This record gives sequence, C-alpha cells and structure tokens, in this order.
Amino acid sequence: MGRDNPELQYKFVETIALMEGVFLNSQETIVAGHVSTMYTVRLPMAYVSYARKMFEEYSAKGLDIIVNDIDSEYSNFSDCMILNIKGRYRFGLDHDIRNILESHGGVVEYLNQYHSRSFLNRDTSFTSKIRIRLTRPIVEMNLIVAIQRLSPNLKIEFSIDRIKGCVNY
Repeated sequence: MGRDNPELQYKFVETIALMEGVFLNSQETIVAGHVSTMYTVRLPMAYVSYARKMFEEYSAKGLDIIVNDIDSEYSNFSDCMILNIKGRYRFGLDHDIRNILESHGGVVEYLNQYHSRSFLNRDTSFTSKIRIRLTRPIVEMNLIVAIQRLSPNLKIEFSIDRIKGCVNY
C-alpha cells in the first residue's frame, strides 16, 4: 500500500523476480492517488530473510508492505524431475526448453545434450538428459505440452523422484 508510485512498485516487483519469486496472483486497486496491491508470491526459502530486509527498505521509501502468511508447505520440497528428450534439433531449442522448465518452477541442476547430423537426409537429431530440482508442485501434462510445442515429434520421458543430492530450498 502507498501513494501511486509506479517506479517504486516496479522496483519491488523486480526485486521479487530477482529473488526467483513466482507471482501466483495479483490484485490492484488505485483510488485517489493511492495504490493497494495484493500479491500472492512464492519465494525460495533461501531468500526469505533477505526478502524481509528488502521489504523494510521499501517501507522506509513509503511503500507499506504487510506479510500476512508465510507458507512453509514446500520449504523442504526436494523432488527432482529427470527428463530425457529426443527429437529433431533446431537452433535455440535447448534454451527454449530451459526457459519452460524454469517458468514451471524447475531449477536446472544438470543438462547434458547431444546433437548428431545425418548426411543422407540432412536432419539433425537432438538428445538431452536434464535433471531439475522442483521448487513447487507442477502439472506434468502442462509441462509436456509446453515442451512439445517447441519442436515437432519430440519424445519426452520423465520421472519425478526424491533423489539424494537435490538440495532443499
């Protein structure tokens, strides 16, 4: 809450994003030059103490921040997803896959990829094995559909396991 100051509000949102925060919901009301915004945000536990410090700094600048609830339901979430992806390669495919995984709350811990080109039919094949630490629950079908839209005929095998070595947030 505070006076309508778009620059300060932008910096606040940018700070959450830099702390790997995920905005789950947003509601905003502006009345007579004052803004009241409610965000539902999920932050990795590693950033919670830093977030509190940043919130105090924003409060000193005139943006009142009230933390209603800290959800620790996933504070010890250490599930990992292993993806094996095969298909036709195109430039930037690996980067696009990484972006989709990160937008679904995955932190890429391991990525091994291999490209091979057949001289007979000029196709380049792509094989990738990726291990992702999950920071929140995901809907597997949504993730698969998002990745399959990147390139035709991608074959995706995945498993979600508790793997020793996945660091807790």
